[in-house]
Amino acid sequence: MDSSCWISKFGNGGFNTVIVILSISAATNLLLANFPTPVFCEDISGTATYPLLWAEWVIISGSFTFMIESLDAQHWRAPALMALRQSIVPFGGLICIFLPQFTGKILLQGVVE
Repeated sequence: MDSSCWISKFGNGGFNTVIVILSISAATNLLLANFPTPVFCEDISGTATYPLLWAEWVIISGSFTFMIESLDAQHWRAPALMALRQSIVPFGGLICIFLPQFTGKILLQGVVE
């Protein structure tokens, strides 16, 4: 690895980060399979939506994007901004679950107009 990359200062931190992220994913799957978790019915399509999965996707998308983008980055700022952009979409999906009266109107208004 190039010594000018800032991530090279942390040694084998990427491996440990992957283990933590996969542990979060495994814990989420364990909770979904064995314990009662909240489920919302989506107004537009009528399908079941699990907020716990959306929360997991926020963490996973941001963490993995940060790790991949930081492999050859000269500074931490660019990978952090890229990870933030990748986390905004699932976070928006998580928020939209709790605001069905607004999201249905916004989505349908965008389709109709």
